[in-house]
Amino acid sequence: MGHTIYFYSKTTDKPVKYVAPDFALKDITTIPRHEHITVKSHGCSLWWLEYGGRMDTVHDTEAIKWELWKVAYGVWDHLKNSGKFPETANQTLEWIGSIPGKRESRRVEGDYMLSQSDIVDQKAFDDAVSFGGWAIDLHPADGVYSDKSGCSQFHSAGVYQIPYRCFYSRNIENLFVGGRLISASHVAFGSTRVMMTCGHNGQAIGMAAAMCHEATLKPRDLLEQGQMRALQTRLIKCGHYIPHVNADDHGDLVQSATLEASSELKLKALCPCAESASLEGSRALLLPAPKGAFPQMSFKFTSAEDKELVFQLRGTSKQGNFTPDITHEEKRVALKQGKDVEVTVTFDYEAEQEEYLFVCIMACPGVSMQLSDDLISGMMSLSNSGNKAVSTNLIQQPPEGSGFDSFEFWLPERRPGGKLPAVTFSPPLSTFAKDQIKSSYYRPFITSNLWLADSDDKKPSITAKWDKAQAINKVVLFFDVDYDHAMESVQFGHHDDAMPFGVKAFQLKDGEGNVLYENDNNHHGRVEICFPETATTDSLVLEISDTHGAPAAVFSMQAYG
Repeated sequence: MGHTIYFYSKTTDKPVKYVAPDFALKDITTIPRHEHITVKSHGCSLWWLEYGGRMDTVHDTEAIKWELWKVAYGVWDHLKNSGKFPETANQTLEWIGSIPGKRESRRVEGDYMLSQSDIVDQKAFDDAVSFGGWAIDLHPADGVYSDKSGCSQFHSAGVYQIPYRCFYSRNIENLFVGGRLISASHVAFGSTRVMMTCGHNGQAIGMAAAMCHEATLKPRDLLEQGQMRALQTRLIKCGHYIPHVNADDHGDLVQSATLEASSELKLKALCPCAESASLEGSRALLLPAPKGAFPQMSFKFTSAEDKELVFQLRGTSKQGNFTPDITHEEKRVALKQGKDVEVTVTFDYEAEQEEYLFVCIMACPGVSMQLSDDLISGMMSLSNSGNKAVSTNLIQQPPEGSGFDSFEFWLPERRPGGKLPAVTFSPPLSTFAKDQIKSSYYRPFITSNLWLADSDDKKPSITAKWDKAQAINKVVLFFDVDYDHAMESVQFGHHDDAMPFGVKAFQLKDGEGNVLYENDNNHHGRVEICFPETATTDSLVLEISDTHGAPAAVFSMQAYG
């Protein structure tokens, strides 16, 4: 794969002329996909202006950069001066990168080389320290001058583990390897190369390097079972996520405490708002379902004629995934013509444990479903739709023999879209109990892992109590900063200036009501509080006085002596 160079424009209050430099591309038709360039094409949208895959991407970077500049300045000349885009009259070229972004160059062999099958099969590793989730995303070597699609992307059905053995050299005994150099095949690298995965890998390498420094160890020495579990635990406790790996943390005093909460959310309903969603395509509510019987649910629909609605209760073929590839049950319910007609669906399914399930309302043209403005941590609405930047199909349909699985795409929408459906639950949904804060998963995974206070609780609190006083020096809190909502480049723009699920203002008190710590403008997901003096108390109370919009939510409260 080649390099890409970014540029972006700015709208001014008067016309701006543009004279292209002499080296700019003159004939835009030499780009086979030039018709894909529109006035909305800027910044991240033009990732496919790529070049260098046929060259030495290490030693020919300067030549590649000049070719990319030629293309980028030529594209802007086309947008400004071809006469096809009069709306660019007041726009100016605000910035263009001087350093091309490398996709692929050197990679270093470690004790393990990640492969396509590891990603697709979501292979489990004893030394898992990181994870990835991007598609295996391969680009044509000819880049911008190729007549093929700018990329071919094929997904696994869920996120995958990355083993520690990919992060150090197999024959240079003191060399860690991170970023886009890790030990992965060309195909697997098509997924691991993206920045969020590289950053997560870097966190694991940094912690491993610290442990090697502390104990005078070489990278490979951490494969010893006790060292590896210590590395995984230290990573998890600092907020690092490793799917299907729990922390071995015997020092957390809250694990032995009795928990009390001012309230626990028993979700009776998501209240209707003025908006509705069309059922031209299938939609779903993803929720943490209780162990045992599934609650009865009632929705409201509008239809100009009598219809039959199809509801499916779906789960996943692999625990912890969020791809609804198993249908547990299907119900067909008559819908009468009318506005905001209530329809109740009752499933007979009983879960053996708490798990995430999908209530799918299958496509029914001419029908719309009432939505809600309510925001609830750990719940999400989805639609059976394809991301046009990746696939125009609703189903992943890989070439025969490629090794990729076929499954449906169910995608979330970005706020302010993606609203939950208006719905009532009978009995109320009760999967947000206080004991969940003892989990070492600090995000929705298998279940919500959340304590949620009731929405009517104006000053929610959760208390850890012990039989005798404890000496506490440090408290660590994990709040919900909405791990389900991708924070892409700011060039895409964001609806929220703060994640609404986050706790904004809180106090930490001892058993006698003394304030040990307070914060009235928090935006962090992980808050580590180190007391200047040891607090000796038989109770630790977390009181929440304000959030950024949604009901108070806490993943974890930990205390250490």
